[in-house]
Parts: sequence; structure tokens; C-alpha cells
Amino acid sequence: MGSLQILVIEDHEMQSKLASFLLEEAGYTVLTAESAEKALELLRSFHPDLILMDLQLPGKDGVELTRELRLNPVHGDTPIIAMTAYTDPGDLAKAREAGCNGNISKPIDTTTFARQVRAYLGGVADGEADVPATVATCCLRSGTASWRRGWSNRARF
Repeated sequence: MGSLQILVIEDHEMQSKLASFLLEEAGYTVLTAESAEKALELLRSFHPDLILMDLQLPGKDGVELTRELRLNPVHGDTPIIAMTAYTDPGDLAKAREAGCNGNISKPIDTTTFARQVRAYLGGVADGEADVPATVATCCLRSGTASWRRGWSNRARF
């Protein structure tokens, strides 16, 4: 698991630090970006296995950035998980329609966060996940996650 890489796009410094700490403790390599522009800069040379996306970013928001990434031939299939305090079905629908594969609620629950992320990466043993089983089983096909070929856009929405 140590080789799996995650990009956390979060403008709130404490949320970003907490997510990074929990993920690094779980063995992931983590890079962070505080804006869409910084994320795009990092993504020129960084190819994460998963992107955690705050929906409310300064400037270009997370929904717009997700749409842009879905059109990118290099990152178009990378799983993108919305991280949001919003529970409004309309906001979550916008994220799903933009291409987010799921959602993790904020504030981050430190007791379940790493397992939730692991579930979206497809690496959870039966009964371990705190997210629906469909997320945990939905697929790393041929070693590459693909939202177009198997990730459930309904997961966690």
C-alpha cells in the first residue's frame, strides 16, 4: 500500500494537515494543494491513485476542477472523491454530475477516514469498510481504477 499516492485538494489548512497526517500514517504518499491552480500545477508531474477534492475552493471550485480533470487524458480516470461539509442533495448531485466518484463528509472522522479512503481505492477486507460495500468492491480493473468503466458514481451520494 505504501506506493499508493493521493492528492488532497483542500484550502482549509487544518483539514489539509489532518487528512495528510491520517493518510501518511496509513502508509500513503500524500501531496496537497490549496487551490485548483496549485493542483493543476502538481498534476503536471504527479499522477495520484486518488484525488480528495474540497468542493469549495478559492477561485475555480472543486466541481469545476473535477469537470476539467475528467476531460484530461492523463487524469480522466483517476478516482475523485468530494470532501465536503455540504449534505444538500443538490450540491452532491452537482459533484456527481461533474465526475466525482463519491463523497467523504467533513469534518473528517479520524477513526474512519483512512478506511474510507482505502475503500475507494478498492483495498478493504470484507466488513472493514465504513462506506457501502459497493464502493469497496467497485473496482480496480487491470490495476487501474476507472470511473468510466466501473466506479459507481452513486457511491456515497
